[in-house]
Amino acid sequence: MPSIPRLEDSFALLRAYVTFDDVDFKITHYMQKYGLPSLRITMGVVFIWSGMLNILGDNEVSYLIARTVYWFDPSWFVPFFGAWGVVIGVCFLSRSLVRAGILLVLPQLFGALLPFVLLPDVVFEDGFPTLSLEGLYLLRNVVLIAAAIAVGSTVRDVKFDNAFVERHNYNGRNKEG
Repeated sequence: MPSIPRLEDSFALLRAYVTFDDVDFKITHYMQKYGLPSLRITMGVVFIWSGMLNILGDNEVSYLIARTVYWFDPSWFVPFFGAWGVVIGVCFLSRSLVRAGILLVLPQLFGALLPFVLLPDVVFEDGFPTLSLEGLYLLRNVVLIAAAIAVGSTVRDVKFDNAFVERHNYNGRNKEG
């Protein structure tokens, strides 16, 4: 015959849940507070680092850049591309320049996807879907661009935006909708 749970056991379970919920709240609050700023700073470091490698010519994928945009002379384009990345990185390190960084990242999206079309033999190892090391590098760039979009979502003041929405009766559609 099953035993009836004691009232003390139910209270112990409730206390454990409340404790878990408190800890979960604190952790998620910490992640909300520091997650996107950490992502923004990390992105800045990654863009600066990889850009400097392109400028110095020490990057193993510099040849991939040269082969992808073959219509430009790689002797100036690869360092230019690296300098572009450094500027993007500096923009992400400075909160006030994030908008500029987002604008500068947009052409990189095109550049990150172009080798998948122009150089599939280099991007894929033994055919689709197995990525080569170069393909993984390009996929990393796509992830960085997605992260840039997430960071870009923080450039506006939420209090101002809420007032704007209320003032203009904006609900995601036109005023008649």
